[in-house]
Amino acid sequence: MKSLERRMSNPCMTDMRIERPANALPAWRRAGSACLALLLAAFPVHGDEAEISQGLQRYEVKPEFTTFQPEDVPVNWAEIPATDIRLFYPGQSSWDWLISPQKAFTHPGSLVIKAGLSCRACHSSLGGALDEEALGEKLVKKGHAENDPIDGKRPVIDLQVKAAYNDEDMYFWFRWKTAEPGVYHNVMRFDGQQWAGYGGARPANDLGLYEDRLTLMLGYPQGSKGYVAADTGASYGFQSAGCFIACHDGMRTMRHDAANNKAGVRAVFPKAGDIRKYLLNTRKAAQQGSPANLAGLTDAEGRWALLKGEDELARMREKGEFLDMWMWRAARSGPIGYADDLSVFDSRRGDAGKSSWQRQRPKNLNANPPKGFMFNAATVPSTRLGGGKYAIRGGDDPLAGLKRQETLPFMTLLGDRAVPYDPNVYTPTVGDLLFQRVLRAPTQSRGDIQAYGVFSKPPGEIRGTWTVIMKRKLNTGHPDDDIVLEDGTAYPIAFAIHDDNVANRRHNVSFEYTVGLGSDADIVATKVK
Repeated sequence: MKSLERRMSNPCMTDMRIERPANALPAWRRAGSACLALLLAAFPVHGDEAEISQGLQRYEVKPEFTTFQPEDVPVNWAEIPATDIRLFYPGQSSWDWLISPQKAFTHPGSLVIKAGLSCRACHSSLGGALDEEALGEKLVKKGHAENDPIDGKRPVIDLQVKAAYNDEDMYFWFRWKTAEPGVYHNVMRFDGQQWAGYGGARPANDLGLYEDRLTLMLGYPQGSKGYVAADTGASYGFQSAGCFIACHDGMRTMRHDAANNKAGVRAVFPKAGDIRKYLLNTRKAAQQGSPANLAGLTDAEGRWALLKGEDELARMREKGEFLDMWMWRAARSGPIGYADDLSVFDSRRGDAGKSSWQRQRPKNLNANPPKGFMFNAATVPSTRLGGGKYAIRGGDDPLAGLKRQETLPFMTLLGDRAVPYDPNVYTPTVGDLLFQRVLRAPTQSRGDIQAYGVFSKPPGEIRGTWTVIMKRKLNTGHPDDDIVLEDGTAYPIAFAIHDDNVANRRHNVSFEYTVGLGSDADIVATKVK
């Protein structure tokens, strides 16, 4: 890991803040033409975008205390062709719903899937079924696959993907458009008496204060010992059906949400209050019952409660029968140069080690004495806190305060931007805001994926553009957590994007694809030195 001094001395590593068009040039431009050339090489633009970059009429969001920089990637991305992938809104289209006959709807492709053909075999211009755009347009509306639609939700998001590798590392380059950078997450607001949660994900929270995310899932190829089948004994799985095999009706905000049976969930997962993504081959055979009981025993629910024994699960994990999940988070990992390293097996879990954030809740700051963090007045200028000294001065319009360029410093232990909450020096005022996450460098396997993301939005445009680069070793040395990538092999892969302040199932997803290292695939990775 590079030293903090080296990172902060690089003129390209300006603050992670929104640079608005103004009389003064943007901070990244003032750093000099050498920095501009470096950024344009790492994040190439074309046509009108190139003209805009030269005209300096854009605002940007970029990392602040990053451990990963564009020059760390030995790739000329401008020379590598992009693969265009369309992500559609799936609604509540779970694996259980897609594969089994339903009273209200039966997926006509269920027999095709069971025969081992891919989703894309039908959902394409040649297959005759609805393509991604038509699916998204249908599923984003209220209907049999969506009981609670979000106003203005985009039915499709177009994602560009490039890939490269060398003898040690794997690199991905992504680009997509979105209206806002989504670098905010739920915070805490002082109401005059105490600290209280503020903001959250839509549609449950109208404020819409939640981070953007880009996620990919990787698996071992079909025929290998670690290949993930859709269920025990099934010949079909991740390579033919993508991430749908990990999505079930008992999950959060799905048809038979197990969060409404917290006691039942905790009987299986003592530290959980709901069910996240999981693989059905980690469960035993279904039992009789009604999914309305939320007991997690039936095929309709995905059998979440019927977990296999520890010894059998350990053998499966050792063989590599899990999905590797790389999740770039615009608020909780991106600002310090990481993507979150997770996996999907019996549940969606973080890899071994600490995550890139430490949680503080309102009850921590309301305790006597308070326990938590506030901004460090010695390192964070008051101008970046809306006039506050130890917290963001939110006033009567805290959402607008959070989104102003001077109020995006992030609370991070890197660079001493956060210090322990001290009531002896700080007395909160009505409207003060503090983040519920304090960023820190992740550890062990959780910190395997480095990332660098820049959001750029020309003035007058409805949407701006995220460009994100990820880097990870081909073999991290953590085979229980990560897929080992080898030259000459194509791996199944799928993608998802959360944008517009949403969480859980409200993402846009892709069908199944492959990425090839020295092998033919949908996305062909270029080998570099």
